[in-house]
Amino acid sequence: MPQAVLAVGAAFVGAALVNRRPPAHVVTGRLLTTATGFGLSAFLAPTSPPLLVATMLGPVPPGAGTAPALRNDIIMSSVKAERAGQAVATSATAYEVGMALSASYESACSSGARAPSSTEE
Repeated sequence: MPQAVLAVGAAFVGAALVNRRPPAHVVTGRLLTTATGFGLSAFLAPTSPPLLVATMLGPVPPGAGTAPALRNDIIMSSVKAERAGQAVATSATAYEVGMALSASYESACSSGARAPSSTEE
């Protein structure tokens, strides 16, 4: 629940930031924030304390809440009305692919997946 609250709050902050900074900078910054959170989570171990897990995953919601909202706004405002359906479909597909990749990454990390070791005989 705290991450959902962070994501919603970050979306509002991101909308306010767009009034002061170029949208590309805001979206890029938020995506880098999310990538940092996911990157840090790669160092978690099954024995990691819950507070460490929450701290390392803390940077994820600000990007996850802001980037899609701003991205959709940018996409929809940049196309002609007759192409809006195609723009929405493309945006939704990109979102779904991103969510699937994100879920598979998190699943691999949480299950302790490791790269196969080379076995020399």
